[in-house]
Amino acid sequence: MIARSCEEIISETTIYVKICKEESKKKGELDMLQAERHQKILELLASQQVVKTSELSDYFNLSRQTIHNDIDVMESKGLLQKVHGGAVANKVAVEPEAHQRKQQFPQEKDAIARQAVHLVKEGETLFIDMGTTTAAMVPYLLAFNQLTIITNNVQVAIELREKAAFTVILLGGNLRAKEMSTSGPDTVQALKKYYADRCFLGASGVSAKQAFTDYHLDENQVRRQMIANAGHRYVLCDHSKLNQHTLEQFASLSDIETLIVDACPDEDLRADLVDQGLELIETEAKTRA
Repeated sequence: MIARSCEEIISETTIYVKICKEESKKKGELDMLQAERHQKILELLASQQVVKTSELSDYFNLSRQTIHNDIDVMESKGLLQKVHGGAVANKVAVEPEAHQRKQQFPQEKDAIARQAVHLVKEGETLFIDMGTTTAAMVPYLLAFNQLTIITNNVQVAIELREKAAFTVILLGGNLRAKEMSTSGPDTVQALKKYYADRCFLGASGVSAKQAFTDYHLDENQVRRQMIANAGHRYVLCDHSKLNQHTLEQFASLSDIETLIVDACPDEDLRADLVDQGLELIETEAKTRA
């Protein structure tokens, strides 16, 4: 048996580690590509309600089997309904446009926003995302004398401009015109240099299993960075988002301190959320009290 030098062993070990790292990197890239495909499929379903496997295969330049696998995965998550030759939209999984969301449950959103502002203290720095419920905080924030507000919500920045004593920072990035929001790598990079006392986020889905989810991958990256750089973290949503999940998780239950909702009629869900350490504030319960 030929003795092997330490240098040979170290060299082979280094090559093996490099190969493992490259394979892990490739897997991460493939996972992201799949997530991006799923988002695009949802966007197509939002505009035309039905997609064909053959058309998706041509669109992505992938095999029909890969598209079949995507559809199977998305159906298992409740994101669409598989039909012969393709898939049809699941209304819960298709993101309504901002103006539509704003019109849904306006009184409930107002009560949620008002409750959220009760947590804010004079002089604090806040992160506010692009959600319509978080945007409803603006009229109540105007009662403060001085705040610093960092947001990717263009409409929030515009409405806060009337308060000269406020410092309002609108994050740059890719503009989603229909959403009036910014997102993408530039937005995340800009966020990294800021720290907030509190962050207020919206969500399109909240469940005990999938936690906090939303539709748009780039905006979820912004939410994650806000969570990472905030002292206190809150999610605001109305009851229609409970026991629902959308494309991607942006936070686990342990990432968020408090969920503010108008009502949580599902006792099992309430128990599951509280058992996992999440504070639950129901505005209707406060009104009744």
